[in-house]
Amino acid sequence: MNKQNCTSLIITCLFSRIRSLKKLITVFTYLLPETRLLVTPAIEAQLNERQKEILKRVVETGSVTTGWCMETLNISRDTAHRNLVDLAKSDILVSQGSGRGVIYVLRENISDSEIIR
Repeated sequence: MNKQNCTSLIITCLFSRIRSLKKLITVFTYLLPETRLLVTPAIEAQLNERQKEILKRVVETGSVTTGWCMETLNISRDTAHRNLVDLAKSDILVSQGSGRGVIYVLRENISDSEIIR
């Protein structure tokens, strides 16, 4: 076995292990209870189900767009925009960019008193 074949075999094995680990992490994510809430229970009570889904997405991926909300939540552009703006007005999310390229991310300076562990 030459060096190139050996390297190729090692890479294939590593990718296989990574895929297995990703599947395992996904399974454990669903089995483990939530250990950290993003907002206090008082604020969470004010959020609708779509806004809670939006927050889950932002925590998982780092950002969310109006387009993602429209496609995933099956809502109109106006409804998606309204939900995102409401989260921004609540100081949970902040918008970055402008126009069609705007994304929404978590506010960076959420204090420990606003987070339930």
